[in-house]
Amino acid sequence: MHPSALRRLVRFLRDIASRNNFIILFSTHSIELIRDIPPKNIYYLERHIDDSIEIINPCYPAYATKNLNDNSMGYDIVFLVEDDLAKEILERILKTHNMFERKLISILPCGGWSNTIRFAYNTMSSNILSTPTKVYVVLDGDVKVEAERYLKQAQIEVMKENISYLPIESLEKMLKSKLATNVDHRFHRYLNDTLFSTSLFNLNTLIQQYATKRDNANDNNGKLLCSLLIKELKRNNKERENLVETVVNYIVNESKDTLQELVCFLQGKTRV
Repeated sequence: MHPSALRRLVRFLRDIASRNNFIILFSTHSIELIRDIPPKNIYYLERHIDDSIEIINPCYPAYATKNLNDNSMGYDIVFLVEDDLAKEILERILKTHNMFERKLISILPCGGWSNTIRFAYNTMSSNILSTPTKVYVVLDGDVKVEAERYLKQAQIEVMKENISYLPIESLEKMLKSKLATNVDHRFHRYLNDTLFSTSLFNLNTLIQQYATKRDNANDNNGKLLCSLLIKELKRNNKERENLVETVVNYIVNESKDTLQELVCFLQGKTRV
């Protein structure tokens, strides 16, 4: 059957079931047939290596079709973020609270906050993604006022309910704030002991070098300091990813209370 006919069939069966108090069961490998079925009504049968069968319910459509050869369903949920730090934080929260269960989730860094909002809006309004896919946005905490003003000016305030914010600034701004502007001794020691204890230049030396650079006064976003740290990491066969992972570890372990609002937002959007 044509995909549009399959969707009409589902609506027809749903109408019959509702009017007559019927339960209609069907077994299928058809992606189109389950596209509009709510997760609570999908039962996914998974065979394990010992031939035991696990029944997974509720189950999102993309998860149920993940093993088919032609999986055009994409993802059940897509979170759009600004950078790799935000992506790492979301992944850590989703894993810690078991939010990946029974659904396929993708986290995509999109660049600056305005680019992220525009991409989310264009994606949702143009139906680029498959019908069941939900799109949400998580931005850095320091852009909330600007972002809400932008939503109002662009007349897309309806997106506000799909947007949340990290309790921190960007990676670069956080490093500058905690290492140079208002030194967080605990964070400074953690970063130095984890990443720079065996480096030729320890963290204090690197920050002193940063302080003597003539163009650091214009480094409002902290990119100069961040690049200096990453350059030293590469001298020791480490990468930006190591810096991001270390910062996320600190945030998750030391800032659980400040993360709670974001955790609640993610739980609400991923709940079956």
